[in-house]
Amino acid sequence: MWLEERRRSELTKREKEHTKKQTNNKIYETRASLLRTHQIPVDPAPLWQMPKFQAKALPHLQTFRTERKRRDAFDHHASDGISRKGVFGHGIYEPAKS
Repeated sequence: MWLEERRRSELTKREKEHTKKQTNNKIYETRASLLRTHQIPVDPAPLWQMPKFQAKALPHLQTFRTERKRRDAFDHHASDGISRKGVFGHGIYEPAKS
């Protein structure tokens, strides 16, 4: 009986230590510590361009008759890209899978 009692007390002691270890591993976060670790999101810097090309350079060719036709072509290209291979859907057509 004494051995069983000792065994039970040892098991309860181990369980208490185990739960104590679990709670001690957590870091208590206060408002100040959260604000200290928070990083404010920053927009990435724009790509560098030579100053002479920033405002003056325009495309030499207008390959679409109107802006609406251009938009329609790009919309069709985007919707059609689902069946094409590649990262951006620019590759060859992939056969249908069933």
